[in-house]
Amino acid sequence: MRKIIILLIVTSFSGILFSQTNQNVIYGEKSDVFVKEDNTTRIFYDKDGELYADDFISDNELYQYDSSLRKYYSSNPQKFIETSKKYVLEIESFSDDNFNLLQKLLFQEYINKINSISDEFDIYILIHGFRKPIKPKNGSTSSQQDNNFLKTSIKNQYTDKDKPKFIEIYWNGMYDCCVGKRLRTNKRIFKLYENISQKNATVVGYSLRKIISEIDKEELSIITHSLGAQVGSSLLFNTYDNRIDNKYQNLKTPNQNKLNICFIAPAMSKEPFNEYYERTTDREFKENDNYDLSILYNEQDFVLKKKWKIFGPGPRKYGKTTLGCNHRKETFKLKDKFLSDYKNSVITLYNTTIGGTHLVEHYSKSTNFVNYIKLINGE
Repeated sequence: MRKIIILLIVTSFSGILFSQTNQNVIYGEKSDVFVKEDNTTRIFYDKDGELYADDFISDNELYQYDSSLRKYYSSNPQKFIETSKKYVLEIESFSDDNFNLLQKLLFQEYINKINSISDEFDIYILIHGFRKPIKPKNGSTSSQQDNNFLKTSIKNQYTDKDKPKFIEIYWNGMYDCCVGKRLRTNKRIFKLYENISQKNATVVGYSLRKIISEIDKEELSIITHSLGAQVGSSLLFNTYDNRIDNKYQNLKTPNQNKLNICFIAPAMSKEPFNEYYERTTDREFKENDNYDLSILYNEQDFVLKKKWKIFGPGPRKYGKTTLGCNHRKETFKLKDKFLSDYKNSVITLYNTTIGGTHLVEHYSKSTNFVNYIKLINGE
């Protein structure tokens, strides 16, 4: 059986100084931005972990309803009815039950599409993270551009460039511009990350279970970048209890026979791994764990360190980012925890020495990432 490789990608804090009036990243006008590609399937989430239908909604309209699809359709029932009919759902009004029914149809459509891909192809799922606009803005690359960096690097490790197929997950990781010399601007962006983007990452990670747990493949590989590690953690085990309703933890965690998991520059601490064995599954994983974890850390990553020379709050404030930069040996301490508490589980650490960068482009070209992809795909 062929493998599914999931990459969760996050932006860096970079660019010029600018005050963002609406910090939500929305995809109502996605058809004007994304061009269909034969080797790529794209899935779009709003901030509540709800799926966008194949439908056009103007940004101005969606912003008026708190960037929430449910709120938008509730106030525009005729639009909801028209959208539902595209999916052969004959309803006469908006209701929460009808909205949930449409969401189930959208989830199932993606599951069927992914499962129809031949086992001869490796499937990579790419997911961006914090501060990635839908279009390039103020010096920041878009989520699509970052995904293209990864795609190029991945395909370069194949002798057959058509072999990999890609599934890109787009979600509301929020956007504001830009970290620089102004402390007030930096603090606003750090608080955005701490108070909103991390919660959105958790909700999307749990919602992603509805698709990943139903993928009919023997082996699946998950690769995350920065804040994407929190999406991945929420997908893989029941953590961040304070950010979600308990109902989310009833969703099944991935149950494939083997999951290769690689967290690149994870923007998190080791604390969520206290719940590493809290999973919603019937599998006896404590005796023979189907998760195989690798971490690519970078002690010089200035975004995770949250310091520029001697200035900045450090990685323990405004949302801990201690794991990805190995602050005070955080990464080594996590490995010690595995050795003592998760003896039948695998963790492998990679010291990625690429300087102070946090850019996806640089990580995608790093020796550790390239070698990891080669190891996974067997080329």
